[in-house]
Amino acid sequence: MNLFMALGFTWGVVTAVFGALLFHRRQLVKAVDYHVQKGATGPPETELAMKIQLLKFPIRATGLLSFLMYLVTLCCWLIHSGLSAI
Repeated sequence: MNLFMALGFTWGVVTAVFGALLFHRRQLVKAVDYHVQKGATGPPETELAMKIQLLKFPIRATGLLSFLMYLVTLCCWLIHSGLSAI
């Protein structure tokens, strides 16, 4: 397995985790909206809001890591392509 396959596979895994976190956050937001529409207030709503807040850092971190890994893979590929042409 070469470097590009390893970087691509790792980027794919990180991006999949990022997508899963976004999906989970979306489901929590839907649940909070449902509680608000019903007019229910109390512990379940605040628990969901706390879970949403706790997901803020992991979502940002995995999104940034995915972006940086994409850039590193792209730069490595460009450098490799450029050096191979010489």
